[in-house]
Amino acid sequence: MSELNLELGGWRVVPDLCVFPRTSNNFDEDIAWVTTAPLLAVEIFSPSQTLEEMTSKVSRLLAAGVASVWFVIPSVRVISVYQKGAPLLSATAGVLTDPVTGISVNVDEIFA
Repeated sequence: MSELNLELGGWRVVPDLCVFPRTSNNFDEDIAWVTTAPLLAVEIFSPSQTLEEMTSKVSRLLAAGVASVWFVIPSVRVISVYQKGAPLLSATAGVLTDPVTGISVNVDEIFA
């Protein structure tokens, strides 16, 4: 889901992308704010944001129960994967596989 309204523990946030397990909520219904944490959230850094804002957002998403947060920085062509209690995983080329979700992306194709 893109730009889905989340309300996680009273905190309202709108990640750029969210991935939910297949058996999760029925998003065909009109729900203003989803209160279930996604399995994966993707944040794409833009020049109007600060690095401090984004790292804080990543930390809050993880604390709210999101299993994996991808932080994409197009200007330097890097994708970083954050997971609670796990080392940071980053890639600027090749295939990046998220250890929690098993989702793989070709970084070269993302930034092509």
